[in-house]
Amino acid sequence: MPSSDAPSYSFGQHLFMQGFEQGVGFYATQLEEVYRSAWADYRSAPELRTRTIKANAFLIILSQNCDIACRDDAQDPCIELAVFLPIKEKQRHLGNQFTRSVRKLQIWHSNQLYEAKVRETVRVPKRELYEAFAKEHTPSLESLTTEQRYTMAVWRANRYQRQALPDRFVEAFQPLFDATLPALEQAAQDPKDTSRSYIRAFYVYLDNATETGRCEFNMMALLRHDIPDDVQTALDDHVEELCNQLETQHRDFSLSEAPFLANLAEKENTLSVKTLNHYVKFDILPSLSLRCRLRRKGRGFPGCYLPDFCFQDGCPREWLGYRRKSPAVGIFTVTNQRLSPRSHVVSTDVTFRVPLGRSCRHGHYSTVQNISKGILRMPRYSSAH
Repeated sequence: MPSSDAPSYSFGQHLFMQGFEQGVGFYATQLEEVYRSAWADYRSAPELRTRTIKANAFLIILSQNCDIACRDDAQDPCIELAVFLPIKEKQRHLGNQFTRSVRKLQIWHSNQLYEAKVRETVRVPKRELYEAFAKEHTPSLESLTTEQRYTMAVWRANRYQRQALPDRFVEAFQPLFDATLPALEQAAQDPKDTSRSYIRAFYVYLDNATETGRCEFNMMALLRHDIPDDVQTALDDHVEELCNQLETQHRDFSLSEAPFLANLAEKENTLSVKTLNHYVKFDILPSLSLRCRLRRKGRGFPGCYLPDFCFQDGCPREWLGYRRKSPAVGIFTVTNQRLSPRSHVVSTDVTFRVPLGRSCRHGHYSTVQNISKGILRMPRYSSAH
């Protein structure tokens, strides 16, 4: 693989000065095949590491700018890239746009529709990225629109910020929401830019987060500040109809009229943080609450601590194959330590995506069979404004 002398700055700083920023992309055709083959090995899923990154891929930087420009490469050695591949118009799906799905994202760029899958992202060492473009004084980089940059950051952050809701609420509400979603999205679409929605997020208020008893609820579509008044009114009507359907069809749920709640469709510039804290962001995905199921089964939940008795002999060494590869390698050990009063340091370069059970279907990372085979991965994505 080509090599070069180290720059006067860190490799990350040098790349940043060349224009490698969050939301900036480049075509894989600029890369020699040796790099496209080697970088495939940096995928988190072992079964995908043998697939060379295709030459028609569009690679977009996900890493936050401070992480890219870190003055010490040893502290932040890698840059995360989303691998977008061109797809046909018939493969376009609303659920994979506007960060509705945390597993896939579709964007338009240069009159071409592209799709990225989260399991195919790669974390490339900064040194290798620098060397790959060392021969190019001015790498050909392409910036996304401001809205697309925001979408990229939110897409990755949403994977870890999703909130769990009671199963009974999701089971009652999800079919109603799915039926209303097309009308919501059509009404919220900016006529000047069809890839832009006036809806930033959808929130739910529940006064009872358990699986039994009566529950007062409310909803809110968080809107951009520049939304036209007539569009806001139309969206308010859609959300009101959605609330009426839930209240009518499910007797356990009644619409709350608490004075501290916002309107059903609220502009971002008229909403206070205090009011927003009463709500939970609704994950716009047709899935049930995993955290609720895990807690009921006593198997843990996101953010839980796994002491050493959870592990079988040999599991930690086996997990090395699931590490997000980086220049730093080694063996880790599991000890019976409590989180308090001792302090613990977590490095994002020593995190793992481990199948939750030995017989995960189709190699997915979602089958819950044995929580002793799972561990939390911490997010590192900016909360873009």
